[in-house]
Amino acid sequence: MKYLLPILLLVFLTSCSSDDDKSLELTADFESINNDLFSKTCATSGCHSGESPIAGLDLSLNASYLSLLGPNLTGAVGEASGQVLVVPDEPDSSYLITKLESDDPDVRMPKGGSAISQKNIDAIRLWISNGAFETKAEELE
Repeated sequence: MKYLLPILLLVFLTSCSSDDDKSLELTADFESINNDLFSKTCATSGCHSGESPIAGLDLSLNASYLSLLGPNLTGAVGEASGQVLVVPDEPDSSYLITKLESDDPDVRMPKGGSAISQKNIDAIRLWISNGAFETKAEELE
């Protein structure tokens, strides 16, 4: 019994994965980022999904957009950080980018995994720079 908590903690910290498959190449639209990265890397068991997602940030397929941008689509404030997660048109003001690009392994996401490739972070930056829309620009026309 005394070993149960350390074992559960170890499983929890290593359960968040990363985009170790360096062949993964995101496009700068939310559908690609959500389906190919967030749902596979962040919304894993014990991380950003389920009834009690870490930091209140649910990155599962049907919840991620509103979790990142909030009901007014101007940027949700992180429950744990108090920072705006995604500021449309401003990747450098978006806490999501801070978390993905941090050199500190205690800050960088995903926890317990290798860093997301810079190419994929650049796709997320471009999505944010382009307004952080849920649909592709051509679908809005």
